Amino acid sequence: MVIAINKPHPDDAHKRAYALAPIDLAQGNSHIMFVYFYENKRGLSNFMPTDVLFKGFLQAANHFSILLGYLESDTKHGTVLMDNANPNVPHFEEKHSDSHFNALAKHNYHWDKWPLGLDTQDIVEQQAGKIPLLSTLLMRFADNSGVALRVKIRHSVMDGNGFTLFMNIWSSSIYTGKPSTCNPDTEFIYNASFDFDRSALLSAANYITTTNNIKLDGKKSQAPADNSTGSHLLAKRLHRMHIIRFSANALDRLKVDFSPNDGTISINDALTSLLWRAYARTSSKATNAHLMLACDIRKRIALLSNYMGNASFPLRLEMKQEHLLNSFGHTIASEIRKIVSSVDKKYVHECLAFLDLQEPIADAEKWYNDKSSFFCTTNCSRFSFYKTDFGFGCPEKVLVPHYLTPGFSIWVPTKESRGIDAILSTFDKCFEKLSIDAELLKYGQIIL
Repeated sequence: MVIAINKPHPDDAHKRAYALAPIDLAQGNSHIMFVYFYENKRGLSNFMPTDVLFKGFLQAANHFSILLGYLESDTKHGTVLMDNANPNVPHFEEKHSDSHFNALAKHNYHWDKWPLGLDTQDIVEQQAGKIPLLSTLLMRFADNSGVALRVKIRHSVMDGNGFTLFMNIWSSSIYTGKPSTCNPDTEFIYNASFDFDRSALLSAANYITTTNNIKLDGKKSQAPADNSTGSHLLAKRLHRMHIIRFSANALDRLKVDFSPNDGTISINDALTSLLWRAYARTSSKATNAHLMLACDIRKRIALLSNYMGNASFPLRLEMKQEHLLNSFGHTIASEIRKIVSSVDKKYVHECLAFLDLQEPIADAEKWYNDKSSFFCTTNCSRFSFYKTDFGFGCPEKVLVPHYLTPGFSIWVPTKESRGIDAILSTFDKCFEKLSIDAELLKYGQIIL
């Protein structure tokens, strides 16, 4: 979170700096990466023209001036330096593929079938010591059959809400006509998985907020940084994806069923209650149940104008498993709402103070490793994934980073005494029980 008001840079009047708080830097050098696939259904000769896209791309970038700055950071502190006289120009690149769009669509856009050059998730290389905070790859498929837009924004300066706003501004700056009928995003998809390796996490904020909810059919980023073939094979082997689908109507029914008469319960409260109780029923151990959820605090604390950085803070809730299972769903939903409502400015600053400790990871690791496992959920954010119409139709598919998808995780500590096969087996047994849970199936549908 940006905690310092933008101030003049001492070296020059046309420079200013934004100070980043520890939670901004939680993702380290990672980028938010979306991939949009557009099919040339009408066989247009000038489909998604590069010069038009690039012009709108720069216009959208100028709307968020921080994206034109230079990130200066170490492991704990960071500053984005704004230099109007020498902006950090966003990276925009065009490539051509010998693959046909239909060949990829036939495999449901699975990352393993992506053409060479589209699948890399590496950060754009530094040029003269400067890393673009915003980069886009436009890949054209064979026979002018379609394009893929891979857009990456540095996570430390913009989160998923800001990313979606950026994409909508970009597309609307090009296409001002009546939007075409887009494929409605009326269903939330919850992908149950867990993060098997937390060694790459750079700060306690990752331990607190990062979950592994995979909307992609595969997650190549699970592979270690050496990018070796063996690493990719390992990533495939460790991949686990199960999908539970909740229709919009089912979520509305759930909210009614899990709401007391006061009407304060949100869909997210009700869904978290449903999933947490279902997860608790997969364990026969009479122990405490632990819940971790992310709370967006944008409306709870003053932020800089147009700030679109990370604004999710952790909430921990612990209760006796017996109480969790023997209470009505609306009772648990009310308790979840109570703790969410308790988040205020004081709590946010306490979190920031914790993250600013010299050794926060050790404290976080102790808390997590004291638990045999716990349940974690993310916000049900209604991102407008399907409104990015540049005037050539809406995308056929949008692939979303796992940490931005609404979903839930089961976190199992990775200890040297337990092999990865044993951990995966534990997870699979848990999901096997979830897939026959009567209360869960009343609202959700297991589709994978």
